[in-house]
Amino acid sequence: MSKPIMLLTTIPFSGFYNSIWSDAIDNEEEQSAEYEADERQAENGIPEELRLSAQEICGIYFDVTNYRAAYMQIARDYAETFSAWAGEQLSMTRKAKRQRYDYAAKKSVSETYDADSIGLVFESMESPREYNFTTDSIFCHIPLKTVRALFKISKAESHARLSAAIAERFTSYDGFFSSYDNDVDSWLEKPLSEWDHNEISTLLIAMTGEPDDLDDMFYGMGDEWGYQAWESAVDWKKYESRVAELRAEKLAETQADNPDYIPPYHCPETPDLFNGESAT
Repeated sequence: MSKPIMLLTTIPFSGFYNSIWSDAIDNEEEQSAEYEADERQAENGIPEELRLSAQEICGIYFDVTNYRAAYMQIARDYAETFSAWAGEQLSMTRKAKRQRYDYAAKKSVSETYDADSIGLVFESMESPREYNFTTDSIFCHIPLKTVRALFKISKAESHARLSAAIAERFTSYDGFFSSYDNDVDSWLEKPLSEWDHNEISTLLIAMTGEPDDLDDMFYGMGDEWGYQAWESAVDWKKYESRVAELRAEKLAETQADNPDYIPPYHCPETPDLFNGESAT
């Protein structure tokens, strides 16, 4: 079976700068730091004089977190969610697999089902050096079959929505010079298989519209996406090393003021407060 022909497109995306997406990562970071400072250190028996503040923990997170990787993960999740959202708008589905528990067989089994989707596959994310005039762009591969289906819907309505989208997106004005013709007739002269990512994106937006509220996409991604994106971007080995270094500094300062100070005894199975290794 031959692989489907795929074209490149962008999808509607507001970008990360001062967005609900960047806020979600910041919130996860802050909540983790506050929990670590207020709860976990006490639970682990770390004496109060050697505990790190939430501000200190946030500083370490900032140094050991690859925020680009976190945003890349969100972009991947967003592309998948947008594909499902657009599929729902257009009544398009793709075969997908999921796991379910078969109580009769007493085991987990794989099953095929029809999932809402237009078949988008995440390709890349591009970010500007500065956010003065543009924002992050998500690129996806889209099946030519899907593009033809979109075009068929557009043709059935005499390309009214496509014409309006082209005029809105590509009409030049003071401060903006369009490199695309804003007349739909000139677009229709070009073979569909040769349309570029901006042209296909315009067709896609014309046929689906954009989510009325980005919160729709936010909640469509589930409850854990923000934490998972942030947690996977933290270098936890470096984090533990930095924590150990800072605690060692606090211990040195405490012993400078009180030479007889010895950290309280803790269970030998518990990792050492300073080097992360068990005492046994």
